[in-house]
Amino acid sequence: MTEAEHQGYRDQRESFSMLALELLDSGVVVINQSGKIILWNQWMANVSAISGQQALGHDINSVFDGKIKGRLIQAIDYALYKQLSSLLSSSLNRYTLPLYSQPTDSSAQPAEAIAQSITVKPLLNHHGDKYCLVHVANVTDVIKRETLLKQQGDDLKQLAHDKAVSEFRSLGIIENSLDCIMSFDQRGLVQNYNPAAAQMFALPSQMTKKLSFQSIVASLNSYSGLDIVNVIDSLGYTSSHVGTKWPEAIGVPTSGDTFPIEIAIISTEIDQRRLFTAVIRDISAQKETEQRLTQLARYDFLTGLANRAYLYERLELSISRVRRDKHPSALIFIDLDHFKTVNDTRGHSAGDELLKHVANCLTDVIRDVDLAARLGGDEFAIILENSGGKSQVGLAIERLCKSLATPLAIEGEEVTISCSMGICIIDETVTDCDELIKSADIAMYQAKSKGRNNYQFYSTELRQKSEIKLSLENALREATKTESLHLHYQPIVDIQNKRLAGIEALLRWDHPELGSIPPVRFIPLLEEIGLIGEVGEWVLKTACTQHKSWHDRGLVDENCTIAVNFSAKQFKDIETARMIDKILSESKLASELLNIELTESVLMASHRNPGEVLHELKKIGLRLSIDDFGTGYSSLSYLRKFPINNLKIDRSFIEDINNDNSTKAIVKTIIDLAHNLGLTVIAEGIEEPYALNFLKQHGCHLIQGYLIARPMSIEKFEDFCRAKNWQLESYDQSLLPNP
Repeated sequence: MTEAEHQGYRDQRESFSMLALELLDSGVVVINQSGKIILWNQWMANVSAISGQQALGHDINSVFDGKIKGRLIQAIDYALYKQLSSLLSSSLNRYTLPLYSQPTDSSAQPAEAIAQSITVKPLLNHHGDKYCLVHVANVTDVIKRETLLKQQGDDLKQLAHDKAVSEFRSLGIIENSLDCIMSFDQRGLVQNYNPAAAQMFALPSQMTKKLSFQSIVASLNSYSGLDIVNVIDSLGYTSSHVGTKWPEAIGVPTSGDTFPIEIAIISTEIDQRRLFTAVIRDISAQKETEQRLTQLARYDFLTGLANRAYLYERLELSISRVRRDKHPSALIFIDLDHFKTVNDTRGHSAGDELLKHVANCLTDVIRDVDLAARLGGDEFAIILENSGGKSQVGLAIERLCKSLATPLAIEGEEVTISCSMGICIIDETVTDCDELIKSADIAMYQAKSKGRNNYQFYSTELRQKSEIKLSLENALREATKTESLHLHYQPIVDIQNKRLAGIEALLRWDHPELGSIPPVRFIPLLEEIGLIGEVGEWVLKTACTQHKSWHDRGLVDENCTIAVNFSAKQFKDIETARMIDKILSESKLASELLNIELTESVLMASHRNPGEVLHELKKIGLRLSIDDFGTGYSSLSYLRKFPINNLKIDRSFIEDINNDNSTKAIVKTIIDLAHNLGLTVIAEGIEEPYALNFLKQHGCHLIQGYLIARPMSIEKFEDFCRAKNWQLESYDQSLLPNP
């Protein structure tokens, strides 16, 4: 079919539609959103004596010269702005519109008022524009028949009503509606209902016995047999209260399984008898969707615990309750210890199982009034309502730790987890949710810094320490971008051959306000804020480049090594060997002149096989030293298996060598052990001549400490090399105490 044929078809259809409207034996008026009449059919013109030309473009009240009843104006407003339909009964509103049957000739009786049934409905066109349809039917004959039937007895009165209703049903609106439509009297006795109501409430398709409207709406159950006019109005069910959102209630079908409903009730009067029509919608599917959305918005998908957003909501309520009731609560922050190791070694599915196990432990311990939440990753939180003071909270923490200590079987192996917890008591002084969370977080990090697997309560002292630490962190980040971080160099001397055997590169930080910050304070901070890898690479590159320069200039001999300390993070990194090889290549330093120092704790902290990592490093050709030997996880087996070159005796042993015979025995044993394993021994922290003599007498010839020289800047170290101060000529060995 061509476009022209389509257009002809549409024109023909519109012509027939307009003709049908004009031939209808009832009135049709269409009003736009501005309240102006845009359609006025011939029936309206006939019975009102107002032509379409007079009506179009005017509002309905001005067309009838202000004689319109308020209920019709209200119904039109409801249709246009609230999208609600209305039915204005013929009996009560006989003169809602001043319409009269016109006499056919001059000798006829004066025009007679027409009894009207007026239906007002909202309309939407395909553009979404809103209109109001007013349908006016002449029900004068119906009213006359009702009057006649009334004279025949009260038993026939209902029949007249049923007939009127049946006439409306002929339009198919009520019968085919998907909503439940049910009419009832003032005492709730149901008069009739549509098929949707029968299906919704499990009723017979035809009424076979009396049915009370109160029995199918839970909120009305207690009013069975009573006048419910005021009740349904107070509950907001009547149309005067219904806005864009309908009131909700609980439907009670005869099967007994309740379900949520929306309900709106319209009141009408027929022959001075008040009746009600209820429109009811089953909103079960809508409620299920809302519940799913709430679940997604408030709860963690993996564990089913509350999420961060819901925790904030509950904290606000808890703070308000505590300020009102003066009964303290508690917020507990929980961080799982070494959870990343589980993820890295066993995979994320094993990690997920562990997280769900922890969630179950939390829910098993807390009460119904408490809340457990997952904040993300391996961080959890608990709100203990009405928890009492620290002692009561401590008891709850002990129960939690006991629950968490239960092993979990993952892939046939038992896995246990510990955690670090920070607790903040919520008392009436707490007013801000963010500050409360920050306080619990500070306490949690204090627990982590104390070796993990413990809990700490928040205090103002902790806050002060945290603020100082944060200030240092920020300053340290800035220092990595400037020249505040630099290297000092300390000599390692061979006292037997009187030569400079090696140099240790030591990182230093000069704070612009606090001065020199000890490495013991800022190295852990570098690890914590994730800069240790970047700074460690810079240290290695700078030390190798500087050492190559000294070699080329003849300030150190060809066998002098440069030692650099490695952190646990650097040791764990699978790219470490490649990074070292690249720096050696760029600096052109011989690999055998680089000495990497690792503590025993660093070796044991790696999730990778330490021997595998050490052999990777050894393939490059560099030397490996165990630093601070004797203070960590000392083991003869790893000394035998690992490709170690040097042992460095920790300074804590050297400091006590003059006063403690046990310490002397330990130092002598370490020296003998190293010699028997073919390892070189280096003693650090030499500050007294006595210690120097003792070490020399027992075969430890490589020493490092303040007795030789402090760590020095580049310029001072070069002066030290030129003066050959490592030869120790200033010491008269005969004056040293006899070991």
